[in-house]
Amino acid sequence: MSTIDFQKKLSSGEMTALANPTSGTPVTKLSVGVMWDASNKGKKGLLGRLNRKVGVDLDLMAVALDSQGKGLRICGPDNLNIFGGAAVHSGDNRTGLGDGIDESITVDLTSMRSDVEALVFVVTAFKKGVSFSQAQNVDCYLFDESTGTQQELTIFSPPVDTTDNTVLFALVDRQEAAWGVTIINETVNTSADGLVGEVGKLFRASS
Repeated sequence: MSTIDFQKKLSSGEMTALANPTSGTPVTKLSVGVMWDASNKGKKGLLGRLNRKVGVDLDLMAVALDSQGKGLRICGPDNLNIFGGAAVHSGDNRTGLGDGIDESITVDLTSMRSDVEALVFVVTAFKKGVSFSQAQNVDCYLFDESTGTQQELTIFSPPVDTTDNTVLFALVDRQEAAWGVTIINETVNTSADGLVGEVGKLFRASS
């Protein structure tokens, strides 16, 4: 599959084999990243500049599910390492200030526990006083790190012009002997306690 075909299938919401679009080799180590900037929160002048300087605290998480859509573990700022290092979070970026990826989760698919059927990647605005209206230039990335170097698979901008507090943006699930990826790009309004239920519902609907 060419890079163009790979991108086309992803952008259409189709399940796509998680393989390097150049070599066709299955991805064994996946990195998912998100970057964002603080907005001026609708303020002009000094107040707007202060809002951008303070930043905004979004969070990247991965919810691990079994074949029935039951939550097994969450990898995120409060739980940086799950399943003995099979999924590792980069740490909590509380501002989004600076250039480059703000938070990432690296997944070793070859080491993933056998009862993990899927991983759903989400960006949340759960922190008190935080909303997506305070963020701008939000971009999500998927990288292939199977060979030790980072190759971009795709980049897209999730729909953060919303009053919801959670973006469900990618589903990575087992497809026979390999893994597949589906770009979801949907928003929901939930809570830290309700997140697993929302993600499980989405996975069961897609199965």
